Amino acid sequence: MSTSVVVDTERVKAMTELLSRTDVPAESEEASVDDKLPKTLLPDIYFVLVAICHQTSPIGELPLIGTIDGRELKGWDYLREVCLRAAQRDNAWFTPERLAVVSEDDLNTILQIGHAPVHLNTLAERASLMRDIGERMKATGLRSITELFERCDRTLSKPDGSGFLAEISKFRAFRDPVRKKSAFFVALMQNQALWTLRDPNNLPSPVDYHEVRGHLRCGTVQITEAALAERVRKGEEVSEADDIQIRAAVSEAISQIGIGTGLAPSRLHYLFWNIYRGCCTHEKPHCHACPSDCKLPERYKALTTERRRCLFSDACASRDLSEKLIEHKTVTDFY
Repeated sequence: MSTSVVVDTERVKAMTELLSRTDVPAESEEASVDDKLPKTLLPDIYFVLVAICHQTSPIGELPLIGTIDGRELKGWDYLREVCLRAAQRDNAWFTPERLAVVSEDDLNTILQIGHAPVHLNTLAERASLMRDIGERMKATGLRSITELFERCDRTLSKPDGSGFLAEISKFRAFRDPVRKKSAFFVALMQNQALWTLRDPNNLPSPVDYHEVRGHLRCGTVQITEAALAERVRKGEEVSEADDIQIRAAVSEAISQIGIGTGLAPSRLHYLFWNIYRGCCTHEKPHCHACPSDCKLPERYKALTTERRRCLFSDACASRDLSEKLIEHKTVTDFY
């Protein structure tokens, strides 16, 4: 672990104690059109969906947000809905042959099904990641990502360094050394009972930028290098190496909390991700009270029925600070 970014063991202990008294919901996705598709198709759809879901609400740019069937959806939720509906319209959409030739316009066509036009940045780059998946699957004779999982004997990591996590890191979208997308994708497969892992203990926590913001604010992760801390505070761009250090520290903090609570890292990820994106917002975090339009899913709102405010308020180092950190700024397709 780098000495520039460290895990604060005392803050981790406070978070662990809080969560040990909390009935943390099982990890799950929100209701959608999954049940209208053959289960054999879902791994390939989600593999592509996770591959292109990064920085959908970048700091200083328009976010991905749209309304479908009267529901306002943002980021992952919107992208998930449109990809599932694309597959529902055409089951062949996410095959290697189609992915290998997908264009920016094709991707934009998938996106534009809401009540009004939506914006997603770097469409050309995202389409390129999709083509890389199709091309690599064709080159290795894969018909589906499940086939690769089976080739790896349903094992994430073997003692010699091989395994499914190593194999999917060969796809450009999944090359991140902190393995955010890889861990999130496998967690989705496990949580939806699509795959059974031989070594679930080797599944790390996905680290989303909402979790970075939350852990920096709660203090479970501390940036100890003054120059880097100042760049983050000012919202200046940091290097890829700095980004990896920060996210690796957040991953380690979640791992330590998991050990202390007995909760799987993926289950903690869903908790942190929902609370931090729902309550620990950029401008108006719910440190003392949740507004009436708090976007938390109901299963997480239930954790704060007695005191409607951010679940982590009592264990947060930033609760009463007028200036609160936000996640570091970096240009990446890792997450």
